[in-house]
Amino acid sequence: MTQGAISKLEHSDDVRVSTLRHYLEALGARLELVAVFDDEDRRVPIHLGRYAAV
Repeated sequence: MTQGAISKLEHSDDVRVSTLRHYLEALGARLELVAVFDDEDRRVPIHLGRYAAV
């Protein structure tokens, strides 16, 4: 990612999941999404796209 793309991401109010995933991969991390249901004290992993089976 370019510095301009990183700056745009860091100042954005709405980021695409794929963009965030690429940003984190560039940092050596991976993205994990979890839906949290406070009223049920339950957490559910969210699997999207080509990474759904990983």
